[in-house]
Amino acid sequence: MLSDAGQVVLAVSRSDWHVSGPQKVRLGIDRFESANLQANGFSNLVLLLIADNDMQQRLKTAKDLHWSLPFGKYHAAVSGIGDALTWVRQCERKKVLRAK
Repeated sequence: MLSDAGQVVLAVSRSDWHVSGPQKVRLGIDRFESANLQANGFSNLVLLLIADNDMQQRLKTAKDLHWSLPFGKYHAAVSGIGDALTWVRQCERKKVLRAK
């Protein structure tokens, strides 16, 4: 999903998680690992704003995401994030055009 400013927001969730408020996390994108990032937790959901343009570019071709959360490490094999972001951005542009 995208923020109001058009930046990527990643969401990760598990039914057995119970989180609330700010969370310090690290995100690995393929072989790249981020510095400490600030995410927000709500119920069983962790939301992470990806404001860094380099990280957004890495996400477009990502094959593996590695999340380091305060309560554990998790991995997801992914594909098609670049296509999904293109589609979401096109939908956002259409919403803006319709609103005018």
